[in-house]
Amino acid sequence: MNKLFYRCQSLFAEQVAAPDSSTVDTTHGGCQPRRIDSGFYRQCSRACLKPDVVVKTTTTTILLLLLLFLIGCGDPPGNAPTLPPPIEWTGSISIDAEIDVDGNTIQPDSINVVLDSDTLGTYPNPCTIEEVIEGNHTVATYYRSDELITYTSPQQDVQVSYNQISAMSVRLTRADLRGLISIIATVDQQIVDSVAIILDGTDLGWADNPRMIEDITEGLHKLTVMVHIDDRDWEGYALDIAVSADDTASVEPIMVEVSPFEGYHAPDLVVTDLDGERHILSDHWGEVIYLYFFEHT
Repeated sequence: MNKLFYRCQSLFAEQVAAPDSSTVDTTHGGCQPRRIDSGFYRQCSRACLKPDVVVKTTTTTILLLLLLFLIGCGDPPGNAPTLPPPIEWTGSISIDAEIDVDGNTIQPDSINVVLDSDTLGTYPNPCTIEEVIEGNHTVATYYRSDELITYTSPQQDVQVSYNQISAMSVRLTRADLRGLISIIATVDQQIVDSVAIILDGTDLGWADNPRMIEDITEGLHKLTVMVHIDDRDWEGYALDIAVSADDTASVEPIMVEVSPFEGYHAPDLVVTDLDGERHILSDHWGEVIYLYFFEHT
């Protein structure tokens, strides 16, 4: 007697007897019949696999998880492997700077370099900026002299290629930078009401004290401060006043009484020599000066 093998979408197998070959059991979810020679099997979706099938499936699953762990896919999200950073192709920029001073060319010992609006610092001149990322960049330079005068070069474009040196020459000119001088004059430790100022030989007149002088070109300056109190004159000098655009120069000159008599401060004389050169006594502050006055025709 033939047996029928019923195959279902199930996980459990059980053996049942069929009365004859013409009888088909249709009570197990639409199973598809197939005749075999030994026994009648029916799989049902309401149970589990047979023991040997379970062992094989479990072993395969463990091997698959172990393989995934070994290749890194089994790491927890917090310990995910990090990718190496992308390779940056770089080149170099060489800079040779010259300064234009009243039509004369001077090569400074050092310059400050600004790359893509980022100040890199001070470099010897000429210099080479290394490890610059490949592509188009902007370069500007500036230099500040011992007299605190700033020279700048206009911003220039430069193309950097991988493993190549991009050479550029720059010419610096004096920048029109200006600053302030703050002046406070005291006599006998008392702040006076008004002062007269002579800045770099130019008489700026009388004004209230303290006094602020604006729009002064960057660099070193000298000034004379004069005070008049009760028919007595006082003067003070300040030399090498450093004026810069990013700071205010503060001056508190020491005021000394002026008198033509011995032991007093000499007036600030302005004289012209035989060659027509102008001299100011305050330019020689701290020095011993011998003046000889005579008449000639």
